[in-house]
Amino acid sequence: MIIARYLARQIIAPALGITAIIVFATMSNWLRSWLDDAINGGGASGQLMVIILYYIPLFLQEALPFGFLLGILIGYGRLYSELEMTSLFACGYRYRQLVMASLIPAGMLMAFMWFNNLWLSPWSQQQAQKAWADQASLSAYDLLTVGRFMKVGKKGDVMYVGELSNDNQVMEDIFMATSRGDIFRSQSGEIQTDESNGARYLILQDGVQQSGTLEADNFSFTAFGEYGYKIAEKRVAPKTKRESLSSWQLAQSERRQDKAELQWRLLSPFNFIVAMMLAVPLSRVNPRQSKFLKVFPALIMFAVYTTVLSNVHRSVRDGRLPLEFGIWWVQLVAIAVCILVVTVPNWWRWFKFRERT
Repeated sequence: MIIARYLARQIIAPALGITAIIVFATMSNWLRSWLDDAINGGGASGQLMVIILYYIPLFLQEALPFGFLLGILIGYGRLYSELEMTSLFACGYRYRQLVMASLIPAGMLMAFMWFNNLWLSPWSQQQAQKAWADQASLSAYDLLTVGRFMKVGKKGDVMYVGELSNDNQVMEDIFMATSRGDIFRSQSGEIQTDESNGARYLILQDGVQQSGTLEADNFSFTAFGEYGYKIAEKRVAPKTKRESLSSWQLAQSERRQDKAELQWRLLSPFNFIVAMMLAVPLSRVNPRQSKFLKVFPALIMFAVYTTVLSNVHRSVRDGRLPLEFGIWWVQLVAIAVCILVVTVPNWWRWFKFRERT
């Protein structure tokens, strides 16, 4: 058990580090495109960091198996290159025991991935969709800056506020000039939502309204206690994506796409077994060889496997393959191939030895 814990530490540390790098790189790529949209007027960039955090459980579904694969290759590769594995095998430690020890961190990560797939990731996607809906509901009135004249609304209204609350909903010292030629001056105001239809209004309080011009006959100057100005029709409702549906909802659904999604959530954690069966034999290197010698071939093979798995999942989801066909057979074939790659050479060496004797 001491050896198994030692081997697990050699795997987990690099696996988590590499997974963090993959997730960070993916987050950076997504965040760059979202920031471009925010700069071009697509919303407030300050909320994007909160939204991107909600996507981490989704990123982990693909990043963690690759991190585990590389963790075994790097961890065990170092042990082989520094002759620690040679010492273990010389003391009677068998390859079968090495595989069984590798199943411990694989099992731990599988348990975490089931938790992530069945609960954490759907919940985080629900929160992300709510946050995106809030972003889409933002108007220029929600993005006002104190002490600046800013263009608000689609008609070209101009507004100035002297003071603003932290949530941008309560304002003081307000000046607003509309595209119709009306000018409003108000001591305070706030944004309110009509619960019956979702429309949003800017409610100005204790102010005056100037309409028309002095040269024309339509000039008027009106004092008011409260004045409502419609700024948006309704708030955007959160989108319902399949990734955000709870596992219970998927289990109750009769739709093929939902059943395929549930199947993916249940079976994709077995990718850790495939990664382990692939990485353990490929991690073996001679002391004079680099411990990273077989990293690239292993990545290529695992990438091919995940690509085939994703294509089969899409085929099942779209109805090109029967739902019972699923992705389980791809995983079984991959595991069987990994076992054959390890056992056939041993059988061949045993057979040749029996021939010589």
